[in-house]
Amino acid sequence: MLDTWGSALEWNEMEWNDGEPVMNFFRLIVLASCCAGVAGCARGPAKAPVKGTVTVNGQPITEGRVTFHPVKGRSASGRINADGTYELTTDEPGDGALVGEHTVTIEASKITSSAVQAQSFEEEISTRLPNATAQNTRIQWLVPPEYSEPSTSPLRETVEDVKLNTIDLAITKK
Repeated sequence: MLDTWGSALEWNEMEWNDGEPVMNFFRLIVLASCCAGVAGCARGPAKAPVKGTVTVNGQPITEGRVTFHPVKGRSASGRINADGTYELTTDEPGDGALVGEHTVTIEASKITSSAVQAQSFEEEISTRLPNATAQNTRIQWLVPPEYSEPSTSPLRETVEDVKLNTIDLAITKK
């Protein structure tokens, strides 16, 4: 077999265009492998667009955030708009969520205060008006608080590898 390819000495002494030994060929192979690896990794796991509406007792939620937590990988989230709609983003706006099973969380609350609101900056910095404190500040949950944590949320959804996933999240609040 050595006769077919020449001697090992001839192979080591083979030269390419600029007179360097076969090492140029090996450098080219390594460079091509690196480029192929980077190009393959840049795509990442499959994602699919996800849009939908969030409602509680049939009424749209007007603010908050929806997050899809996959079993493995990066979460996707989106702001809830005034009409109750959302669109998920993982890396780039509107790119959706990873394909597969997800636990879904919804964070939607309003902070209210019974403190008197100042009419001007001067009035705000004066001590005549009571400031907001823990006693007069309340959190109003627009969805039950258990929906805001992956460990307690009962919502499970599947993102499919399709052109658009429409996933409406309907919650019944007691």
